[in-house]
Amino acid sequence: MTSTADSRGATRRLLARTLGGAALAVLVMTGATPVVAQQSAMEKMAARGSELAVKLCASCHLTPDSNASGQPAAPSLRTIANVPEQTGTRIRNVLVNPAHDMPDISLTNDEIVALIAYIDTLRADRTKPLLTGPDNDGKRPPPSKS
Repeated sequence: MTSTADSRGATRRLLARTLGGAALAVLVMTGATPVVAQQSAMEKMAARGSELAVKLCASCHLTPDSNASGQPAAPSLRTIANVPEQTGTRIRNVLVNPAHDMPDISLTNDEIVALIAYIDTLRADRTKPLLTGPDNDGKRPPPSKS
C-alpha cells in the first residue's frame, strides 16, 4: 500500500511527463489537488483528442460521433482502444510511422498525446491502466463528481 505522499508524487511525475512543467506549475500556484488537476487535464486532453479524431481520423475510422467510415477496412477508434494489451506507445508508433494505407498526417507530440487520451476514453474496461504517458504508473484518477 502506498502512502498519500507517494501517490501525490507519482501523480505529479505523470503530469510533468505528460503535460510538461507548465501543468505542474499551475498545480502548485492554484493549490489544486494533484488527482483533481490530473483528471481535469486528462479530460481537456481527451476533448482535444476528440476534436482531432473528428477532423483527422473520421474520414477513415469510425468514431463514436460518426455513423459510417470512409474505409470499411479501417478499424473503429473503439476497436483500436480495446485491442488486447493495447498501449499508448503502440498507438504513438502507428501515428508517427503510419501503417498500411494510413496517411502520414505529421502530428505534433501534443496532438498525439491528445489522441491517445481520447482513445483511452473509448476503452470498455476502465480498470485497465491508462494509455497516456510513456511510463504510466497504471493509475486512473477517480471519476468526476459532476
